[in-house]
Amino acid sequence: MTHPIHVGIGGWTFEPWRGVFYPEGLVQKRELEYAASKLTSIEINGTYYSTFKSDSWKKWRDETPDGFVFSVKASRYCTNRKVLSEGADSFDKFLSQGLTELGDKLGPINWQFIHSPANDNTDYRAFSEHLALVHSARTERERVLSESVIRAVRRWRRCSELHLGLQPSFRPMADG
Repeated sequence: MTHPIHVGIGGWTFEPWRGVFYPEGLVQKRELEYAASKLTSIEINGTYYSTFKSDSWKKWRDETPDGFVFSVKASRYCTNRKVLSEGADSFDKFLSQGLTELGDKLGPINWQFIHSPANDNTDYRAFSEHLALVHSARTERERVLSESVIRAVRRWRRCSELHLGLQPSFRPMADG
């Protein structure tokens, strides 16, 4: 089974892009439509900080072309906690806000973890058991996910891929 490669950006509403990426005079409410005409994917990163109504999700879906895919950043209330496995209510609130309104434009969910010594293999496993969607796990700090955690997550088949922040020190980790 092959999967297309999507090229995109994290978000679409950035004032410094106006007149540079976005043409002069483009009204802000058309920025998503314009960006989606130039790229194949955009991360909805506002979901990290708040929830959105069903109408917003439908509007985003309708403003983008066929074949376009959104990635969605998971709520910080799901991932910024000392014990990941205690976030069931946060997971439910995040996943039920209407993101399924995107239909076939819903791509991966990015789970951005904070570093916490309390997070271990057992905690990541309990966390993954809360999730019903195939998603990607992402961290800004490579050290958060040890190689054994990555092997465990892959073994559980809950993640389709792991995105570790591409930093100068980034190095691919071997499957195990």
